[in-house]
Amino acid sequence: MQKKYEPRSVCLTNIDLRVNEYQLLQAIKETGTITKFDYVFSKEGQNRGRFRGIAFVQYKTEEEANSAIKILNSKLLYGRRIFANKAYQRENNTKGAVSTHTRDITKGPVIQPTDQLKREQKLKSIQQKLAMMEQDRKMKEDQFNERKRKTQSGLPSNEHKDLITTSEQSAATITRPENSTTNTNPTTNTNSNNNSKSNHLKQETNEMEEPISQPLKKKREKEKRKEKKRRKEKKMKKKMLKKMKKKMKRKEKEKLKNSKKD
Repeated sequence: MQKKYEPRSVCLTNIDLRVNEYQLLQAIKETGTITKFDYVFSKEGQNRGRFRGIAFVQYKTEEEANSAIKILNSKLLYGRRIFANKAYQRENNTKGAVSTHTRDITKGPVIQPTDQLKREQKLKSIQQKLAMMEQDRKMKEDQFNERKRKTQSGLPSNEHKDLITTSEQSAATITRPENSTTNTNPTTNTNSNNNSKSNHLKQETNEMEEPISQPLKKKREKEKRKEKKRRKEKKMKKKMLKKMKKKMKRKEKEKLKNSKKD
């Protein structure tokens, strides 16, 4: 009995075992409109559930299948040459050590991303979150620095000026009756007035500086604590990223070793 060819289907062989469904479809999708895609796995033995390096692709028309054979035959795919030929008609009652993973491409999306792509997406999301955290931290630091500049330049100086003017007025009100009563010694009166003014100014400025300095110290201490926490969080996140990358590399190496053994 001669085997009959399926006119619209193509058999791809000698595919690298590391190539997954998604990568293979991405390499084939430009050859024509694909209606069905079979990815062959081993069903029994030690290599159970692993790819056998064979795939069947069904196109919409026979012309597209023939042109795909010309394009794909002896094409390099991830450093290995694939062979494309017409596929034979497969019997339904065959029992063997092979199972196919079929996908009807016309009904839904081509394929979901593989484990490697999912891991890459996770790493990208973590990196984006870290970037957002760094931006927030920079914004907070800028706001804190602006507040510091305002407090150092504008607010305390104005307050001291107001205090000085009020203290001078109070000192003048206190010394006026003394001048009216004692007019005999003008030099002594002027010296005493100056001394009293300076003493009042020193007392009032010291009293006002103490309550102003205490809340500033508390704020600075809180901000220092926050900065320490942020630095610790940064270090922890960097360590987590390094661990994730190391795990990814180890798993990829193990997969490569297993594929080479097979």
